[in-house]
Amino acid sequence: MVKRASNKNKEKKSSEFLKKENLIVFILLLVMFCVILSFYYYLDINNYDKGKSKVLENKIDVVFDATSSVRAEVANTDTEKTKGLMHRKNLEEDAGMLFNFTSEKNRSFWMKNTLIPLDIIFIDKDKKIVDIIENMEPCLEEPCQVYESKYPAMYALEVNAGYVDKNNIKIGKSASFREVE
Repeated sequence: MVKRASNKNKEKKSSEFLKKENLIVFILLLVMFCVILSFYYYLDINNYDKGKSKVLENKIDVVFDATSSVRAEVANTDTEKTKGLMHRKNLEEDAGMLFNFTSEKNRSFWMKNTLIPLDIIFIDKDKKIVDIIENMEPCLEEPCQVYESKYPAMYALEVNAGYVDKNNIKIGKSASFREVE
């Protein structure tokens, strides 16, 4: 009987030790995960101003100069990019949608189910305007015209038709992004 009690005590101590050991391993893994996540976040923030894409906030100001800027909704996900400004009946005068891509390449857009005419401004990773397409007309049934940038772009900004002309937006001009507070 003494041996059985002794064995039970050993099993109990062994079980407690394993629980403590598992807890320590779990805590160490959690700490490592947090360190890696922090490092990734640090790299992402530092690459933002170097022309690398990052997930932008839901709204951002795209500033062209002291007199013209656009308060833009940001399309980061594939779903947001696919939907774009479809089915919108209007868009405020200095509003738009900024399509945020992860790399630079020629971009194609169409106006399927878009109810308002738009201008589109293509912007490269260095925040320079590389192409502009003005007055894209709504398309309610296929086939819809496809509008493609002439040069690679990382961002595309859709605005009301006439915005580009009214605000003297030109290819080669710089843009900057300012987070909305």
